[in-house]
Amino acid sequence: RLRPLLPNEIARGEAPCCEVQDANSMLVRTGVGKQWRQYAFDACLPSDRSQRQAFQESGVTNLLDSAIDGYAGTVLAYGQTGSGKTHTILGRL
Repeated sequence: RLRPLLPNEIARGEAPCCEVQDANSMLVRTGVGKQWRQYAFDACLPSDRSQRQAFQESGVTNLLDSAIDGYAGTVLAYGQTGSGKTHTILGRL
């Protein structure tokens, strides 16, 4: 899931460095020459997804249902500092 730009990033005129291309790929702007590179993933969610949509589309809601039934489960958020892990797990604070 892409993290939307923060208000201070928008105020500084910053532009997103990533764009979701489709359900399984995204474009990432490189620092050299501002070229774009495409990467493939199991799933890609754009920044306009609501918290509910992100949880449903990523399978977290199914995992939570199973946990309520007594099964163990883990949601792991991995990525660079500032990449949107907390936003993805908690939503807007």
